[in-house]
Amino acid sequence: MTGRVNSASMRYWPPITAAVLLVLAVLGRWPYGFYTLLRIVVCIAAIYTGIKTVKAGMIAWAWVMGATALLFNPLFSFHMRRSNWRILDLLAAILFASCVALFRSKTNPAATR
Repeated sequence: MTGRVNSASMRYWPPITAAVLLVLAVLGRWPYGFYTLLRIVVCIAAIYTGIKTVKAGMIAWAWVMGATALLFNPLFSFHMRRSNWRILDLLAAILFASCVALFRSKTNPAATR
């Protein structure tokens, strides 16, 4: 192993990390610090993914990622019931996973066969 990381696979880390943390949030009951970390990671991942979608010409996805970044921003938080957050966490996890699948299919059309 050479220790080198493929730059193409690095672009998937932010949305994959966000999706994993969002699924963990849905499945468990965590201390408050976890949810603060979740907001930070999801907000950053949404901004990163939004920028990538703009560069790829997927403007509608960029708007969705912008809305996701606003919803999960750690500075001006939205207060909702835990049951509502679980639904939003699950939807956001699906959103990030869909974005990764879309990026992979756009960059490697043979991977979708």
